[in-house]
Parts: sequence; C-alpha cells; structure tokens
Amino acid sequence: MIKIDQAFNPETKSIYSFYQNPGIGYYIPLYQRPYSWDKDNVEQLLDDIGKGVENMLTNEKDEIRFLGTIISVIETNKSSIEPQDPTGLPGTIENIIDGQQRLSTISMLSVLLYYSINALQQQLLKKEEVKHDIDEICTKWKNKLITIFSLDLERGKPSRKPKIIRGNKDAWTKDGELSQYYKSPVAKYLALGVQNLEEEKPKLPKTTKDKDDKVHSNTRLFKSWISSTVQKAHINNDDDFPSAKLILKKFDQDHLWDYERENIEKIVNDKSHILSDKISQLVQTVAACHYLLDRCCFTSIQPKNDDWAFDMFQSLNATGTPLTAIETFHPIVVQTVNEKEGSYKRSNAALSFKKVDDLFKDTKTAAQKSKLSNDYLVALRLIIDGSKLESHFSKQRKWLTDLYINKCSNYEEKTSIVNFFGNFSSFYKDIWLLYDGSDNAIIDKIKGDDDSELASLLILFLKESNHKMAITILGFFYSHVIEGKSGSIKDFINSVKLITSFYILWRSTKGNSGLDNVYREFLKGKEGQVSAHNLLETGGFEVNDLKKYFIDVLKNNKIISETDWINKASKNLRYSNIKTICKFSLFCAFHDTIPDGDTGLMKKGTKNCNPYLTLEKWVSKDLKTIEHIAPETKTNSWSSDLYDEDEAFHLVGNCTLLPIDLNASAGNKSIKEKMLYYKHVSEKDITERKELSNAAKALGVTLSKETIELLEKCSYNSHLESTIKINESQDWDKDFVRTRTERIATLTYKNIAEWLK
Repeated sequence: MIKIDQAFNPETKSIYSFYQNPGIGYYIPLYQRPYSWDKDNVEQLLDDIGKGVENMLTNEKDEIRFLGTIISVIETNKSSIEPQDPTGLPGTIENIIDGQQRLSTISMLSVLLYYSINALQQQLLKKEEVKHDIDEICTKWKNKLITIFSLDLERGKPSRKPKIIRGNKDAWTKDGELSQYYKSPVAKYLALGVQNLEEEKPKLPKTTKDKDDKVHSNTRLFKSWISSTVQKAHINNDDDFPSAKLILKKFDQDHLWDYERENIEKIVNDKSHILSDKISQLVQTVAACHYLLDRCCFTSIQPKNDDWAFDMFQSLNATGTPLTAIETFHPIVVQTVNEKEGSYKRSNAALSFKKVDDLFKDTKTAAQKSKLSNDYLVALRLIIDGSKLESHFSKQRKWLTDLYINKCSNYEEKTSIVNFFGNFSSFYKDIWLLYDGSDNAIIDKIKGDDDSELASLLILFLKESNHKMAITILGFFYSHVIEGKSGSIKDFINSVKLITSFYILWRSTKGNSGLDNVYREFLKGKEGQVSAHNLLETGGFEVNDLKKYFIDVLKNNKIISETDWINKASKNLRYSNIKTICKFSLFCAFHDTIPDGDTGLMKKGTKNCNPYLTLEKWVSKDLKTIEHIAPETKTNSWSSDLYDEDEAFHLVGNCTLLPIDLNASAGNKSIKEKMLYYKHVSEKDITERKELSNAAKALGVTLSKETIELLEKCSYNSHLESTIKINESQDWDKDFVRTRTERIATLTYKNIAEWLK
C-alpha cells in the first residue's frame, strides 16, 4: 500500500542546511535547459537579500525569505551519469528536476562572497589589534560558503569539486585538467573557484564575455553588488543595504559570529579609526552571507521516483506566471464597485485597472513582472503615504487592502485612489519606461509649453541617471496632466526642472548619501521639522512646496550658493563617479557658449548662438559617449601628473563628447592626433575637411583609410571648437584639467540654478 504522506518527503530548509550535507553533488540532466537567469532574476535576488537584511533591523526574529521549491531525485544508478570518471563520483548524487537556475545562481554568488571575505581577511590579519577576531569570523563564513559551491571528495587534487555539473557536458573527476572535465559555464566557474583556492593569494575565477553565457554577465552583477552596494553601505547611506553601524546596533551578534565582539563594534562606530572602513565592509558582507545562507530557504521535495517528480513539476508550473500583489488586490475593488455601482465593467475603476494591466503586459518573464511590480508599488506607496514598502508579496497585498478598505474612509476616496493607481501606471509606462525622445519627439501631453522640449530632455537625463526617487514626484504631477487640471502642464515641467537641479547639486557634491531620505522626509514628514506632503495625509502638494523644501535642504547642506557648490563639485565631477551627470554638465558647458580666446576653455555667448540643451543633441549618435581627452590608460605622450593618485584624468575637465565609433578610434592616441580628430569634426569648411590626410602627414601622423572614412561621416560638432583653439604653449596637465573642470561646473551651475528660482 502506498503511503501518500511519505511519497514526496517535503522539507523546508535554509540555504545552508540544504547545501551542507557532506558528499552530495547536484547533477543537471541533459534535457534541462542551459543556465539562463537574466539580469532581472539576479537583481530580484540581490534586492531580496538587501531588503531582507534591512528588515532584520526591526524584525530579526521572524525575517525569512522563501526562494522557491527544489525538486530532486536521488540517483540510484550511477552508471547513468555521463560522462564519468568512476573514481571522482560523489557519494550521493541528486538529479535536479526543478530549481537548477536558483541552485546555480546561489552557488556562483557564494564564490564571490567567499573571495570577498577572503580578501578582507588577508588585509585585516596584518593588524594585531583585530587578528584573532578576524581569523575566527572569516574562517567561519568561508567554511560555510565553500560548502555551497563545492563538495569535499576527500581524494584527488584539489579534493574539493564543483557542487553542480551538467549532464553530457561535465564530469566529476578525481584528478585532471579542469578544461577537459568542466565545460558548461556554471561548472567551469565553480571548478575554477575551487582550484584558485590552492593559490597563496587566490584570485577570482575569470569568465569570458559571450552574449549567450549568462555566467559572465551575472557574476559581474554579483561583483558590482558586493563591492558597490554591500561593502560601501556605510558610505552610501542609502536604502539598498544597511550600514555596519546599524547592523551591529540592531542584530543579535550571535547570528554573525557566535558571540558579542565589543572591539569590532567599537571600531565600526569610530569613523576616524584606521580600520573602521575595512571592518565595516566585513560586517556588511557577513550580514549578506547570514541572510542568504541562514534566512533564505527552499522547500526541498524528494519524490520516491522520477514519475512522481515530473508530475509534481508539471503541477507546480501549470499556472504559468505568478500573480502580483496588485492583481490579487484587484478582486476586492471589483467587489466594492459592483456593490456600489451595480457593474464594474464600465466603471472608472475598470479603466484605471486597464492602465495598470497595460504597465505589465509587455513583461516577458515572471522575474521581470515581479521586479516591475515591486518597483511600481514601492514608488506608489511612497507618494501615497510616505512609507517604505517591503518586497514581500504578503506585505504588499496587506498594504493595498488596508489602504483601500480602512484608510479610504468613503467610496469617493476609494474611487480617487484607484484612479491615481491608473494615472501613476500611465506615467510609469509611457514616460519612465517607454519614452526615449526618438525622432526628437517631445512628450506628447506637455507639447505647447515653451519649456516642453527642455523638460523632455531632462526626463531622459533622470531616467539615464536611474534616479528612481523622481518617479514619485513626477508621477504625482503627471497624474494632474492626465486629468487635464488647470496649470498642470506648467507644474509638471517645473517639477522636472526642480528635481533635475536638486539632483545634480546634491549628487555631484554628496554622492548618494542621504538622497533617498530627502524625498522621504518631504513625503513622510520628519517630526518637529517637516510636515508630510503625501496623498493620504495632505492630499498632495504644490510645486512651490517642493521648491521651498529643496532650497532649505540645499541651504542646510551648504551647497546652494555658486561658490560653495563649484568648490565641492569641481572635485567630484568625475567620469568614474557620476558618468551621466558629467555628460549633462558637458551639455550645459557647450550650451550657447563660444571659445574663450585661445585658453582651451568656453564662455557664455549670446542666446541661441550654440544650443546644446535640445532633444536633437541629447539623443544624437554624434554626442553619444564621453571621451577622455587624455586617455584612461597612461601613455608617454600625456602629462604624468594626470595619472597620480588624484586620477585627474577622470575629471569632467578631461572629457568631451564624441560618437561611439570615433571614441573607440581615438582611444589612446597622442594629443597631436586627438586635436587633429577634433579639428576635423569641428570644421565647417568642406574643403578643409578634405585636406585632413595632408594635414595629418604634415604633423607626422598617418591615418588609415578606415579612420578617414569614419571622420568624414561625423556631423559637425561645434563644442570641440574651444578645445582645438588651445594655445600650443598650454600643457594638457592636471592644473589645466582642474581649471577646465571648474569652468564646466560654473557653466552648469548657471543653467541649473535658474530652475530653482
């Protein structure tokens, strides 16, 4: 008799518990599709980890994250594993029926986390003050992480083998050359991760860029997230990941390293301590490891046979793309409208939800739909009640239900809030996601205003900068445009200019630090200082409320006056830090300017003498990329002081705008060759352009036929005139680049400061 309750053996396990059983290898059968998680999947996982660590600050006891179901079957006939080296097979092999994408991704992320902790360990072990603690902490987490991406065969060299291999591609082997046995991208990466540990100073496994290989692109995302989001959380002070100071203040340290370590906490809290930065990086990395390994979980299902396994797999996936929180909230609205109006079908609510549906209809995968839903609802809640929204499906649904049923006191308010959902969705899709300025088209609903083209350009800039906080304010004002309210177009345009000006002034002097909180304090309110300006409490706000608030914030931070801002921005306007703002600053510096004699600088000219803040210019392929004039790679033909520890070559004063192909061609050329390029592109006279080859020969420069053809295709670019008019006696060195940076900052300020008045 079949015992149904024992047929599938479901068990919920933490990630660490699932992986850590000794001697188990995971085998992905031949019929399974290749590793295919894309950017949306990866970013959702990383966002879940970051949000999860943040949630633990207030709800450590109950915070867990369910990552799905793993269906596997224990392989009873090892001879079916192909290809194989019988001496290298693990003691237990599990065939993965469902879940290989998650398992592979988590294993690769664990490699990156292992090496990140190891790098910090090597640096900090040199410090006697913390050597004992660091050794204990890092060894503990490295031992946990290594079990995620490898198994210990206890024989061969190295004795550890990749945890996951793919059928008919890879083979667990006792010994031998890795490239012969591990050929699938995932197994190869894990195998290199293990092999490199044998080195005295282990290096991260290298990957090769291939459009069909997701391992390369995803491991780059992991690396960037760890280095820029996790390990810089104490510097960035944003919402993507909490700082070490907050973690140690709120967490039970037993979860991080078994017992309280007061000396570690003391160093973290003392920013002046020489070790504070590295210790903070370690704390934040360990917190990410703890959440991933101990708070994230799978439901592991191990049916007794393959038939049952595939029946279960088919059943779990029969419904297709999972529902979002707003889709499960929709029936509540339908029921309410039916009760009040008799029919939902032709109601305003139905039209509003049609707009919401339109926002999601083009998503191609469950991960894309989930991420877009989360981003949309986070922005929506912020403008509605000024609060942060968790990414948990259940929390989102609960908020929507409570807002509609309890917070909206009457049917009129319920109708109004659903209407706003629809309008906000239209802004999100039509403007934030789809608008690209193609064919120099102004945003349709704001046409006619004198500043409509400028506002359209600024929207493109904010999108390119990924300034997501702008969505809340702009979506609010755009909803009024959709409603056709009096003065709404001018209000929307002014809000775009205000946000752009504020964003540039703040971001180019203070980085990301505290930027999100500025918006939250406006919408949520800060006790004793700021009144709330969200929809739920005050019904919204006027443009002048936003303007006054931004000006006060800038004054309090001493970055509103021209002198203060230029002094600070001239150090921070760097390609390496804020690429898109550097691009915008160059457009400002070239807008209605002329060469300032033979100084190599530009100065303000007459109105419309050289318009650059136009849609045509912003979307032009001829101004698509930022080029380093003195190249990023040091060569003997450029001043050496540009490449000292200050890295002045990254300052915006060493940058200009060029087409992509020409940028690549200019590359590491000498200053003679570069100026020849710029002179050709900025030349108006066709006859002079045709003399390019002769001019090059006179300077001792040989240009290939391909280069000449490339230059001849370039459109006229007047912004290069000031650069080529530089006095020959002027060196392109650090001092000049700093001077040019200050001039660009000055011209930028004069443009954007007007938008705060």
